[in-house]
Amino acid sequence: MKSVAVAILLMLAISLFPITYTPLQFQKFHGHVESSIGFHVWSDHFVVRNLQLRGLLYTPWFLRINAVFRSSDREYLIIKEHHHNYYNTRFRPYIDELYAETIHNFSQSGWNLDLAAKVGRTRFLRFPYYFQTARFDRIPGVADLRGGDDTDYSGIIPTANLSAPFGLGYHVAAIQWLWNDVKGLGILENYLYYAPDVRPGILELRFGQLAQRTDPPGSTVQGASMLLGASRSGFSVGFFVERTVDDTFTGLLVNFAQTKITNALGRVRLDYTRSYQGLVFQIPFAKYNIGYASTPPADAQLVGTVEVDRAITFWRAGLMRNFYEHIASRTGSTDGDIIVMKEKPWYLGFEGLISTYKITSYSIDEMKRWNNSTTRPGQYSQQATYYIYRRRR
Repeated sequence: MKSVAVAILLMLAISLFPITYTPLQFQKFHGHVESSIGFHVWSDHFVVRNLQLRGLLYTPWFLRINAVFRSSDREYLIIKEHHHNYYNTRFRPYIDELYAETIHNFSQSGWNLDLAAKVGRTRFLRFPYYFQTARFDRIPGVADLRGGDDTDYSGIIPTANLSAPFGLGYHVAAIQWLWNDVKGLGILENYLYYAPDVRPGILELRFGQLAQRTDPPGSTVQGASMLLGASRSGFSVGFFVERTVDDTFTGLLVNFAQTKITNALGRVRLDYTRSYQGLVFQIPFAKYNIGYASTPPADAQLVGTVEVDRAITFWRAGLMRNFYEHIASRTGSTDGDIIVMKEKPWYLGFEGLISTYKITSYSIDEMKRWNNSTTRPGQYSQQATYYIYRRRR
């Protein structure tokens, strides 16, 4: 409650000055659709799974719609294992994600208040353009595909993030549960953070109600976390520790630069899983863009740009069941009738290790035991820029 009171006082303070309001709104429909299929391969098995159709559509009404559909409510489609074959021939489309989202920003002299609201089903809470620490946050699992509990956030999800120019901020996310086993109103995150710009170093602190790292999603626990690291030439390494009333987590985060190797991994979205040992692929095979011009007309004037950072996360069983497009930066206006989209290749954005294993020494054997106990969140990323043009009148 103290963090809520501090945030209210900060909001009142900046309300005394003129504020710039910037909603996420385009003047025309535009978006993109992609189809992909997954494989899990090792010497003793070949699995086909996760036939997926996903799409994002921006509308002129302050809304964007995101959807990720899969062909079945089961994890696998075809399993060839030893001398046994299994075929899941039941076509039963299943919704991994489907929601409408609205995003608004208020800014004044380096202060920023970012507001968002989602209505529907999502598997991704990281808003706004998140800090490194959030990359350790829980990614919903696969229990629902194995006959277990729901693993998504379904309902109405308002989120607020207040940041100051000196690195201090406040973040809160709530949910009114709908279409889910869980009912009622809940808090998903509620914490103060400190993330000053100390480049090439990295320092991030969080304190408050943090998201639990257990299924089913939606509960919080009081705690604090810290990330210390350094970056160079697009790569960075961070060491993470989180202490809650229930447990202590330690972690390692590696962010990758965009190179030929990480781009090659991004083309097939490769992962490696240990519990069911094998290589994971999620290979795109079709894409369709909606509402974009390949080049602007000669009589068009550039009025603004929107840079985005797209994310597909993976964790349990290497399944990639979500998609999110972060608004990384905006310049000028979005009031234009022509949009040109320029995309960079998908690439491996980061890999993390996190564990509750209590290290008693720094011997090689102890480090191996810690590594073997970790879960491994990761993400594939893609940067893109929308160039907005208006015809000269």
